[in-house]
Amino acid sequence: MTILSENSILNRLPAEIKKNDFLIFDAVRFSFDILEHNFAVLEKRLLDLSLHQKKEVPITFHYAWSIIDYTDRIRDLLIKLPWEQPNEIIGKFKHLKYFRNTFQHLGGKRDLIINKRSPLFGVLSWFYKDLKTGEFTPHTLISGIERGSKFEWTVPELNDSEKEINSILLQTLAGGKVMNAELNEIMKDLRSLCLELEKRIEQLCVDKNLIAPNWERKQDILIKIKQEKK
Repeated sequence: MTILSENSILNRLPAEIKKNDFLIFDAVRFSFDILEHNFAVLEKRLLDLSLHQKKEVPITFHYAWSIIDYTDRIRDLLIKLPWEQPNEIIGKFKHLKYFRNTFQHLGGKRDLIINKRSPLFGVLSWFYKDLKTGEFTPHTLISGIERGSKFEWTVPELNDSEKEINSILLQTLAGGKVMNAELNEIMKDLRSLCLELEKRIEQLCVDKNLIAPNWERKQDILIKIKQEKK
């Protein structure tokens, strides 16, 4: 799923933007790129799991949790900006802070999670759709060794879906209760967030007659230092 628009203003930030805001916007753009890549890899891994035998399960959970982690980082970055109504633009991600902390601060919640027999890295579920037959197959992937853990899922309405991998859900235990994170919905909300950011920055350029330069030669650069031959 694409988050950044083609020729996004986030790749062409005006140099006149306040330095702190400039750095925040650029870090958000960088995070969007990571999220796009990681979600695409996650979908490919889930498709492979749907069609073949399981393999490399831990790295699959890594990509799933990275969606939560980077989304929460984006919220932490943007909340530092002077929005008129912060919840208007980043409120949809507020609940992910608690969800993320269950994973990032596992030590304090370890005993509670273990007592509930919940896998420490959670449970991942999704629906595979055979595009030829239209048949859906639910899948559940448990992190670690299954020892009586409980999980649940609801069959979504996917008849109009044209994708093979649908409704990716990450479940974990927080406060003694099962918490869900719908990764597809998070990606859609990130796309909406990106569009709103782009619109606001573009309007700023119009209002203040700012030029959006091409930073290609200075963006995400690699520096190699060659040693001189003696």
